[in-house]
Amino acid sequence: MIACEFSKSHPPADGVKDILKEMDLRMGGLGAVKLALIFAGPGHGASLQSLAAGVSAAIPGGAVAACAGAGVIGGGVDEDDGRAISVMALGGDGADFASFALDKQVLSARPDGIEKSLAGMFGGKKPGAVILFSETGGTGMSEVLSAFSRVYPEVPVAGGVMNAASVGLCHMAGFGPSHKICAVGVAMTGSVGAQVMLSQGGNPLGRPYTVTRLSGAMIMELDGRPADEAADVVMGDASMADSEALHRGLFLGKLVADKPPHTAGRGDYLIRKVRMVDHRRGAVAAGPVFRKGDTVRFHMMDKSTATEDMELLFTPHRFGPPPRRRHHIHRRGPRQRALREKRGGRKTHP
Repeated sequence: MIACEFSKSHPPADGVKDILKEMDLRMGGLGAVKLALIFAGPGHGASLQSLAAGVSAAIPGGAVAACAGAGVIGGGVDEDDGRAISVMALGGDGADFASFALDKQVLSARPDGIEKSLAGMFGGKKPGAVILFSETGGTGMSEVLSAFSRVYPEVPVAGGVMNAASVGLCHMAGFGPSHKICAVGVAMTGSVGAQVMLSQGGNPLGRPYTVTRLSGAMIMELDGRPADEAADVVMGDASMADSEALHRGLFLGKLVADKPPHTAGRGDYLIRKVRMVDHRRGAVAAGPVFRKGDTVRFHMMDKSTATEDMELLFTPHRFGPPPRRRHHIHRRGPRQRALREKRGGRKTHP
């Protein structure tokens, strides 16, 4: 069972009470809730820990995790005014969840220390999937994700990284001082499985480039030319509709799919926001994931593209696998050859 509720009530405690009332009706009682994920706007950062504790008290025995970001999705809309709260509740037979928190000490440990912490985190049980929310990216979180893949191979990990405005806004009910927590998460340990799907909402712009020179995290040259020139070309060639989307920022994608650049499209790139176009140095800053020789392409992000991507991802799950093709043996007589040519098929010679 899954229930999702949304509120913009003030004070936030009243909004959570309204949400819990609706969930009580939808779930057939709050005792059926085994997991509650709380997503709050940045305006609720100071009260997030108390909100998580309030929800935890209402669902004894259930796992609770909360995080705040720049916006909240709920009620069929994307709210970014800072006042919104959205709660997703999951329950049902076979669904078991275990909450966990990662503090700065874990993230700063050596790789073997991180693995040791993760190995003893779920009482010896192998999770079916992990939902993880972090207040920071960078080296520490990269080490944690790498450790997850070594300790729990083939276990999918999904979640999000809070932006700079939300630092310190990851909380877990019952996990000590919140300022020490860098990431919170929930592991699915029951018989219910999960499949991770990603919709980046990135629409490629311009043509692919090759990174030919770097200086630290700054991309200095693309195809042997100053990187800022390529950014200027992409933005200058944008249509009126694309220009409106580019007001929200320019993004750069690194080709990660094993295919030629000219055949790559949406979903084949690891996308990062362009933090700065430095015309003085002729450089572009988009994070430390890029390396010399990488194939990259500029992108814009918009809701319609993200919606299309997600619908395409869900389509095979909605309609099931494609029907199996029946293979027919065609006789190579004159009538069969004529029919194939009429239908545009390749001519077959006896």
